Amino acid sequence: MRRSWTPLSLGMASGTQHAMGIFIPRNSRIPITVKRTSTISSNGQCSGRVAIYEGESSIAVNNNFLGEFILDHIPPSPAGVPKIDICFDIDANGILSVSAEEKSTGWKRGITINSDRKSCEGIEEMM
Repeated sequence: MRRSWTPLSLGMASGTQHAMGIFIPRNSRIPITVKRTSTISSNGQCSGRVAIYEGESSIAVNNNFLGEFILDHIPPSPAGVPKIDICFDIDANGILSVSAEEKSTGWKRGITINSDRKSCEGIEEMM
């Protein structure tokens, strides 16, 4: 049976402490799209890892890892200068797509996740 809501929060690891940056809170109605602007944390950083998780822990690695990708081709710049749009999108079928786009170059990478999401039984274990 297809759900019309998200049973767990969806987000990505952020910062050096790997905090869970929530993009889509649990119990959000789907379809849903959330876009936020981010940046790099180190001077001269030319790539960044986007690691996607679902769960309720404030520490990303304590949640269910769904997938990852690398956004490369970031122009060398001081920390905080490059603008990177991160987009989480869940379609009406529950398929999650996550993308990142470096705004000055238009360079874009992403991932689509349609499996490895928790079943109802697994969700109860994560609460």
